[in-house]
Amino acid sequence: MKSILGLVAACCTVLAPAVLWRAAAQAPSAASGEWRHYAGDLRNHHYSPLDQISASNFNSLQIAWRLKTDNFGTRPEYKLEGTPLMAKGVLYTTAGSRRAVVALDAASGELLWIHGYPEGARGAAAPRQLSGRGLAYWTDGREERILYFTPGYRLIALNAKTGMRIPSFGRDGVVDLKLDFDQQIDLVTGEVGLHSTPAIAGDLVLVDPDFRLKVLVGQRDTRIDNPNDHLAASGLKRPGPQSVNISKIPLDIKENIIGRTSFRNHMI
Repeated sequence: MKSILGLVAACCTVLAPAVLWRAAAQAPSAASGEWRHYAGDLRNHHYSPLDQISASNFNSLQIAWRLKTDNFGTRPEYKLEGTPLMAKGVLYTTAGSRRAVVALDAASGELLWIHGYPEGARGAAAPRQLSGRGLAYWTDGREERILYFTPGYRLIALNAKTGMRIPSFGRDGVVDLKLDFDQQIDLVTGEVGLHSTPAIAGDLVLVDPDFRLKVLVGQRDTRIDNPNDHLAASGLKRPGPQSVNISKIPLDIKENIIGRTSFRNHMI
């Protein structure tokens, strides 16, 4: 049987009819009950054809299990924006104000493993904090990995079965994206970060950072010391730090217009 997954307030809640979800013996995809990508699939369809839950039985749903995230950080988080992923009967999600990663049995809610990466002052100074939008799942048919960005702008790769860091990825499973940044930036207070999910293309992780101050309607960003936006890529298979700058996205600081200069003129 199939279920619907949902995040409510400061907890992760699974709603289901009387019978709990069971994995269908089909090819892994949103159509077979899995959700391996932030938007469902690589084409970003944001859609699953599962139809067991409908308008006619929605009011009879019962809570199958619930995960409280209050203790996954220094304070409770009341605004969860993440999208859990589900592969092979395991649900993966970020949780809590320190952006921990947890793996849960999708049917029972049992905690299988939890991973955290305390960042101290660097995490506290991050422009993009809390649990973020989620994480990414990658497999080559043999290995399975979970990847996510920390609030302090590190890219971490985990073994999807154990939650342990992948030793061959970066330095013991961690790529410090501030160290590999193409501009001078303070490793603790530098205002660059990311709360989106990693975008994976083949064996590359695409990284599009964000900053504390953005261009808002009717407001001006006078922080001329902020780093410029850029796009980077990190390899999944090659050992060692893999962050490679691909291109810069121009920011006209005086006029507060992103992309006024031709993007093509900034390709490296």
